[in-house]
Amino acid sequence: MASPLSKSQQSDFYNRSYLGLEPAPEYVVPESVVASVYRNFFLNVGEGQVVDKFSKDEDIVRPIHEKLQFLSEEHNIQLKDFLDIPKPKSSYLDKENYYGWQPLIPNMGVIVAPVRPSGSNPWNPGRMFTKVLSFGAGSEEELNSLLEECLDIFSIPETDNPIAQLLNKVFSNLSQQRKSIEEIELDRNFEIAQAAKQFNSERFPAIFLKADLKVLRDIKDKVSLRQWLSIIESYLRILLTSHARWVMHANMVVWNAFREKLDRNATSLNIVEKTFTGLKGFDINERLTSQIKSEVANYIYARIGINLALEHFPSSIQEFRSPGDYKQWIEQIEFNSEKKKKFDTAYEEITHEEINKINSKSGVGRNIHFFVKHLLGQRQVIHEKDKNYDQGYWTVKTGDYNAAPWIFKTGPVATLLLSSLSIDGKYGSALDISKTLSRFGWEINPDALALSDLGEAFNKLGITLDSPDGERGVIIKNPFSD
Repeated sequence: MASPLSKSQQSDFYNRSYLGLEPAPEYVVPESVVASVYRNFFLNVGEGQVVDKFSKDEDIVRPIHEKLQFLSEEHNIQLKDFLDIPKPKSSYLDKENYYGWQPLIPNMGVIVAPVRPSGSNPWNPGRMFTKVLSFGAGSEEELNSLLEECLDIFSIPETDNPIAQLLNKVFSNLSQQRKSIEEIELDRNFEIAQAAKQFNSERFPAIFLKADLKVLRDIKDKVSLRQWLSIIESYLRILLTSHARWVMHANMVVWNAFREKLDRNATSLNIVEKTFTGLKGFDINERLTSQIKSEVANYIYARIGINLALEHFPSSIQEFRSPGDYKQWIEQIEFNSEKKKKFDTAYEEITHEEINKINSKSGVGRNIHFFVKHLLGQRQVIHEKDKNYDQGYWTVKTGDYNAAPWIFKTGPVATLLLSSLSIDGKYGSALDISKTLSRFGWEINPDALALSDLGEAFNKLGITLDSPDGERGVIIKNPFSD
């Protein structure tokens, strides 16, 4: 069998199941994630078309620049100042055709913030978000409700927003690219959410989407357009990385169960519960890179093993829609010493060949590593004056040299967002913060919060109260509570 790390060589059963990490993530900047979500919800334009439209279609670009200049002069406001963003310090994006504008309204997604500024077949982070949406719905009714909430959250109405009004005039020639609600691509695998709810899972990010959207909707009415985009960027950064990590974890659960069956002929396979409750979070006190690499390596070992197992031990199950389906397949496997030896030999050969990908040095391993590290991380910029542009990061680089470690440390916007997502009402506790972080795949001891970098971030923003009566001696305010 050829290496199952390419989609064409993977089992069709695997590709169609919840274990397939599709679209396969790679390096991306936050504004491209927002623009991609716009494209998936509102615009009939593919990820690969964005650069072409900007760089080649003069009929689209020229009127935009003319309107931008005219309206700026007419209203005595530099609209371009609202759009400009510093170019990231990355070999991926240091291209002349990288369009450094913030996608403040959906129509801008037609020509700005491409996921990849050159090359073909870019990945689709907006499609990953619709996967999260689908995984969070346990029925058609829930899916439609979540979709309506997302469309409301990501739409930018002109009411009481003069900047949005002007930008809609500037980009009005792109309105013909709008898609209907029926054209939005959604999965309908309701068994994932149904299984998660059985275990009251606090480590499955998709199941909290409905509650998160309610919080975000409340915040949207209280902040400016630019502030809102920074908040939604910050949310997408931690949501998409945590979703990818959950999919990797789900692969490891199935692979470990298969090995238990093969090595010990185990009959008690706790696949379903472990899938939704067993995700081990990153330790916020440890360096990020080593934790990502370890997780990626385990995932690739599992992905190779599951696909190889599906070839060596074919299944009678037609669709693997939930962890229970993989459990049923593994329980039905019959093998002997010869079959086991043949499988183990093939597995060892393939993992040896793919060691660079397993170690995050190339291919899918490197791509996932960069996706998690750079989407969570504070934006690395070319000019020092732009260093404070990014306010929604979740991790920071501790030095200017290439190998400097990344650690968990939240930007001001991420700190405000975290407190708001954690606290139902006006005041909350360290335990509330810890629970929210854990569902996004991070671990912090509530007793240590007050003296941690995160506790310092809360203090700087004035949203903590030292109180001997408060849980763990600290009370945290919801900054957006009325």
